[in-house]
This record gives sequence, C-alpha cells and structure tokens, in this order.
Amino acid sequence: TARPRGMGVPGAVAVAATAAFYALLVRTRAPCGVDGTFCAAREGVACARLRAHLHGHLHGQAVATDLLADAICDHLETPHPSKPLVLAVHGPPGVGKSYFHQLLAQAVYGAAVNEDDETRDGSLLAGATNEKENGEETDDVHDDAKRTNADFSFSSFFEYANVDRFVNYGLKGTQGGKRHLSSSHDRVCPGPDCPAYKIVFGTDYVLSEADAQSAALKNAILNHLKSFPASVLVVEEYDKMGCLARGMLRQLLEKGSGDDAEFKNAIFVLEANAGFLTIKKTLDEETQRGLSLETEESEFSESSSQPLVSPLATTKTQRFLRDLVFSKWAEEKCEDIADTKKAVGSVDVFAPFFPLTKNAVVEIVRAHLDARVSDKTDVSLNGDAALRSFTYDAETVLRFLVNQIEFEGEYAIEGGKEAPATLSRFVTRALRKAALRESESIFGFSSLERNNALGGKHVRLFVAPRGNELVAEVRTESFEGQG
Repeated sequence: TARPRGMGVPGAVAVAATAAFYALLVRTRAPCGVDGTFCAAREGVACARLRAHLHGHLHGQAVATDLLADAICDHLETPHPSKPLVLAVHGPPGVGKSYFHQLLAQAVYGAAVNEDDETRDGSLLAGATNEKENGEETDDVHDDAKRTNADFSFSSFFEYANVDRFVNYGLKGTQGGKRHLSSSHDRVCPGPDCPAYKIVFGTDYVLSEADAQSAALKNAILNHLKSFPASVLVVEEYDKMGCLARGMLRQLLEKGSGDDAEFKNAIFVLEANAGFLTIKKTLDEETQRGLSLETEESEFSESSSQPLVSPLATTKTQRFLRDLVFSKWAEEKCEDIADTKKAVGSVDVFAPFFPLTKNAVVEIVRAHLDARVSDKTDVSLNGDAALRSFTYDAETVLRFLVNQIEFEGEYAIEGGKEAPATLSRFVTRALRKAALRESESIFGFSSLERNNALGGKHVRLFVAPRGNELVAEVRTESFEGQG
C-alpha cells in the first residue's frame, strides 16, 4: 500500500520546533539597561538606587550630588517629560565629574545591582532585579522591566551575544576603587549592560574643519539617540563647542527631537572645567565662615569628607556658572542674543564640583585600598596566590598614603587622580618585597617567578618604623578586626 503523502511525524516535529524557536525569538527581549531603557524608573527604585550609589562612591561632592540626584529623580518619575534633562557639571579636573556620569549610568540602567548590593541593600534593590520575596513576586518593578527580565536572563543574553564579561567598572573614575567582584550577576557598565551611555567631545577645533566636525558630531549624536531614546549622553568640554556644533546641540536640547528621533526621556550631561577658580573661592569663603564639617579632630572620620556649603552660596555659584557660560557664548556672536539665551536656558541644573579636601581624599584612598584588599583575597581572581587575609591599620596607613598626594593649601592639586598611582608605588611594592622574603624563607632563594609565595597567608600592612614606606608582613593569625 502506498504511504500517504505528507511530512510524517519527524517532519511535523521539526516544523513545530522551528515555529517555537522563531516565536521565542520574537518574544525574547534583552532586559532593561541592556536594551537601552531605564530600569524601574517610575517606581522610585531607580531614584533610590541612584542616591545610594552616588552617596557610597562619590566623595567630597555632597552639594553636587544632592542637586543632580534631585533633578534626575524628578525627570525619571515624570511620565511624559517635555524635553530631555540637561545637567551642566563644572569644576577642576580629578574631582569626580566624569565618575558622576559613570555612576549615573550604572544606576539608571540597573548596572549598579549585583549580589553584593542585594545583600547590603536588599529591600532597596529587590524590585530592580525582579527577585521573589517570601514566595511572591515584588510589585515595585515597571511592567516593561518585569517582562524583559522574565523573558531574557542576563546569562542567556551574554551567551548568545558572546560578550566578554570581565568587570572592572569600579576603577574607571578617579574616585573609583570599590569594585564589585566577578559573579554571574555582575553588570558591565560602561560596556554591554548600558549601551545607551555615550560620551562625545565638544572641544573646539581648527576653523577649516568646523563644518565637517559639526556634521560628524550631529550624526554621532542623532544616530545614538535614534537607537537609544533613553540615553545618558555626555558632552565633554561643552563650553568649547564651535558655533555650528553648539547651534545643533541647542536645537536638540530645546525640542528633544530631530531627524525622526524623539528622546525627551534622555539625560544630557554637559561637562566643563570652566569656573573652577570661583568654585574654589566659594568653598574657601564657606570654610572661613565655619560652615564646613571638617575639623582637625575628625580628620580621618568618614562623615567629615563632605564639605557643607550653605544654600545661598550654592545658588550664588550656580548663577555664576550660568552667567559665565552665557557671557562666553555671547562674546563669540555665533547667533542672535535671544538664541544664546535659549541655549543657556536649556540647561536645567548647573552643578559645582568642589576641590577635594584632605578628608575627601582620605575616603578615596580608603576606597582604592579596600578594593585592593578584596582583589588580593579573592580566590576566583588569584587562585592559590590569593591571600588568606589582608589587613591594615586604618589611621596610620591612610595617613601615610594621603601624605604622598600633593596638596596646594587645603586642596588636592590633581583631585583623586593620584590615588591609584600612590597605591601602586607603596602597597604593591610592599607586597612584592614580602613575597620575595617569603619565597626566600621557603625555598632558600628569592624568585620573582613564584607569585604565589603569599598565597594562603595572613598579611598585615603597616608603616615602617622610619615612616618612609609601607611594609607587608606575614602573620600567623588574622587581624580582621583591626583594619
């Protein structure tokens, strides 16, 4: 008997499997942040995460942190904003301006969330990670974030995209140091977990290249905003933008749209060094009036790292920065004075970043040193070379390291930029010498090739008796409570 014509069971199964596969592709979406959208923006979770992230990582900038976080939270929680949020941050180099927008991106795109954060701030971040609590799904997550996180896990996305997941975002900024160690829940930002975070440069260029550079800048910005309407877009040295580029940017900031792209949910961060001398003068005046929290008695206390500036002085400084930018642009006569006013008026917040005092630098150095401790004791990073424990005397070691950083009067000349190099010079050297001594005691000779000589050992870091260097010494027991 002839077999009925048709696909048969195997063919039907193949067709069904193929249909299911394509249906899954249609349904599957990358989670918030990875797809360029804000995570849990309307429920207050992103705002709370932002405040906690800035407070925990950005030292010596309480005024700017409060101003910026308040504006960002209002913007995130506005259902239909009429324009993008535009923030102008001014201050000397090395004080945390660039680190601020990195922390901002990590917070709004959910890349500040990992296992350590969930343990420390579980009640705050549970909604952002769509975790179940007491057997029931939390209600604090935006519907879109719920759907995308449920349909597409982080691990499956990175396996599919074949993305390198090495995490080092905690050390990108000059104030960095508190690095989240590698785990299956790590987010990489800057990187694949926040593709909507972009930095462009508005610096001036030779006149003959003005047209080409302006067109290139416009295309780069618009193409990015078309792909990611909820962008965190940074323009560095914005005050030095040429006339054509500035005119283009003004139109984008005023309207929140251009060339078939609408991006009213976006956050623009305009960064500049201009005005830092007046910012410093303001801090000097406030300190002289006794409005600073810093005293000699609390030199190494964490609470003293944030200078207190009065609301009146803050407002005065903000107005100065606004007037400074307006005067500079008006002198260049790129456009009618009315358009110059519109350009400056499109900026929602002018935020001063103050010079870093010694107490702020102490906290920055502490953050870098604590990150070094975490790295050196992490078995997943170092294998059998990982230290059993790595402790230090906080007061003496921090004072020694901070004294290696150059200050002019009350303020660090290069802000927090010197902290990583200072640790390399003194902490890394101390560990290297300790490893050589340990190698010699075990094998009878010193060898730089044996990098695991300190593995499994308790190591204590302290200031040498002569006070000219740090010494790392192997101890027979841990000094955990004394770090």
